[in-house]
Amino acid sequence: MSSITWLKDVDAAFKQAKPQNKPVLLDFSAAPA
Repeated sequence: MSSITWLKDVDAAFKQAKPQNKPVLLDFSAAPA
């Protein structure tokens, strides 16, 4: 079973996901208030 790697840097997440053709899930509830 694979695990999810959660990143806090949105730009880094998109940069990592794009070459793998994977989607990015944005969790806005985790954003600082």
